[in-house]
Amino acid sequence: MSASTSLQNNLQQHERHQLQQLYRDHFSWLCSWLSKHTRCPEHAADLAHDTFCRVITAAASDALREPRAWLTTTARRLLIDQLRRQEREAACMDYLAVASEGNGEPSLEQAFIARESLETLVSTLDRSSEKQRLAFLMYYVDKQPRKTVAVQLGISPRTLGKYLHQTADRCQPVLAGIH
Repeated sequence: MSASTSLQNNLQQHERHQLQQLYRDHFSWLCSWLSKHTRCPEHAADLAHDTFCRVITAAASDALREPRAWLTTTARRLLIDQLRRQEREAACMDYLAVASEGNGEPSLEQAFIARESLETLVSTLDRSSEKQRLAFLMYYVDKQPRKTVAVQLGISPRTLGKYLHQTADRCQPVLAGIH
């Protein structure tokens, strides 16, 4: 085994140990923090696990330097994403109720098609980067002005325009199938 391979293995073991320690030190605290916001311990535990998955995939050194701040921010973003997803589902179901044949209930076929379309749209948005997804949702769903979205995400207006255009292009086939 070469010296560089040995060094790489040692670094991977060290990083794995740090992530395990981060999980042991902060998982219970994060579950407790999320439980206050979700009012559901099982939901809080799911979000906490998703948060740690983001830590692992992001390999964020900030997570190790300021763990609670990073975990809180990441968990809050996941919570917001989930709330927005629920709002989109509710809006879609409301639309179906209004568009149904006057009996106030969508047909099973309409509900299935709407749910399938919504899941496809969410999946499409989930393939975007976090900033692209947030920009798209803040601008198109929350109806926030472009300048506000750019400032909140810490990006230039030009980058925001690029994000909106790219995400809209990805979502266009899905949206065209809904109408």
